[in-house]
Amino acid sequence: MVDYSDGLEYLLDMDGTNYFLDDGRFYLNYSIKRVPKNPHIPHTIKYNLTLHDNSLKPKETRIFGMDNAHGGDYGLNKYSPRPVEWDHMHKNGETKDYKYINGYQLILDFEDGVKSTLNSIGFGHLFVWDRSIKN
Repeated sequence: MVDYSDGLEYLLDMDGTNYFLDDGRFYLNYSIKRVPKNPHIPHTIKYNLTLHDNSLKPKETRIFGMDNAHGGDYGLNKYSPRPVEWDHMHKNGETKDYKYINGYQLILDFEDGVKSTLNSIGFGHLFVWDRSIKN
């Protein structure tokens, strides 16, 4: 039996999923892989959840994303302590630290970020999500 209690298996089930909005102008991409536990990825899931706007081609099409693929400067100066864990989000060209809680919360936080991003450019009506996911 698969254990969905912390949301990790739920995330893994979403790997490779794409959702298209507005006839493909916008799309959500989910890339999730299990990795060995390490100081940067203690929850054993490497993820990259992104919202893209294809109307921006050939420029970078990602307009919002959450991942733990790499560390970053997070707008810190060289004397600021760096987070050990690599969880963070990208929006409006900025990188901000993200506190991973569990797989279900990651999906809910990604949903909120997508909705906020689409609202900020006048397309919030395109994204309606099933809020039945619970921790």
